[in-house]
Order: sequence, then C-alpha cells, then structure tokens
Amino acid sequence: MDVLGIEPKVWFPVVTLIVGGALKWVGDLVTHRRTSARERAARQEQRRDAARIRQIDFQRDTLLELQDFCQQLARHTGRINFEDSMAYRDTGHWGRSLVSAEVSEGSRACQAGISKLRGRVRNDAIRQQVLEFSAVCAAVVTARAKDKSDSAFNRMGTIQNELNEQIGSVLRTLDDDEDSLIGSSGA
Repeated sequence: MDVLGIEPKVWFPVVTLIVGGALKWVGDLVTHRRTSARERAARQEQRRDAARIRQIDFQRDTLLELQDFCQQLARHTGRINFEDSMAYRDTGHWGRSLVSAEVSEGSRACQAGISKLRGRVRNDAIRQQVLEFSAVCAAVVTARAKDKSDSAFNRMGTIQNELNEQIGSVLRTLDDDEDSLIGSSGA
C-alpha cells in the first residue's frame, strides 16, 4: 500500500521514527515531572528539618541562658539573705536595712532576664517552675520576718533543683530530637 506514491518500506521507518520520538518525549516529560515532584518534596523536607534544628538550637540556647540567670538570681538572693542576716544580728529587725546596690541591681537584672526568657520557653512545666522560682526568690527578699525569709530560702533551693532537673530532661530530649533529624537527613 503506497501512501502518496511512496512505498511502505520508505514511509514506515519514517513514521515509526516520528511516533517513537513522540512517545520518548512523552515518557521523558512524565519522568521529569515525577523527578521534579520528588526533588521538590525532598527540598521541603530539608527545609522543615533545618527549621526544626534552628528551633531546637534556639530552645536549647534559651534554656541554658535561663538556667544561668536562675543560678545568678539564687546567688543574689542568697547574698541579700546574708546581708539581711548581718543587719538582723546588729539591729534585731529583719529586712529593714538596705542591701548593697550591686546585689540589689543584680537581683533586679536577673528577675528581668528570667521574665524575658520564660516567655520563650515552649515547655509549660518549666515556665510554671520558673515563675514559682522567681516568686520564691522575691519572697526571700521581701519577707519582714527572719523565719519567713528562711523558709522561702529553703524552698528556693528545692525549686531550683527541681527546675534544673526539668531543664536537663528537656535538653536531653532536644538533643535526641536533633540527633534523629541529623540521622534522618544523612540517610
């Protein structure tokens, strides 16, 4: 069967070449779209992992800084308690003498720093413990009786230990989360 006066042995290879080329082009297009979708999904996953790692780093840095501020506040509170004790020994009155400006300012700065950092912490239990710790430190400083100040001071140590344990637990969890992300990214 001649088509346009051309024998099949001539036109058939030309037609099959054109059809084969068209099918190859369609196949390449489908493969390209699938590859592009896979690559896009992989890039999105990498961005999510990178964002999660940044979030973990931020939370870790916040918790470590918060822990340092709490330690400094405990030291300033202890120093204020000591200065009140010395004044009480001399005057017989608790909490009525001015403490040194350095300790007073240090305590104020720590309370301000703790307040700022507390708002950045994602863990509700830690935020609550930090609030309780700040309040008990303030109770030590503002108490008008030695026994109330001493009681608050002892409670401060207990809360600080519990807070450090809670922060340590969350830090370990963050490290594990980061390790799993890094491990899954490298696989």
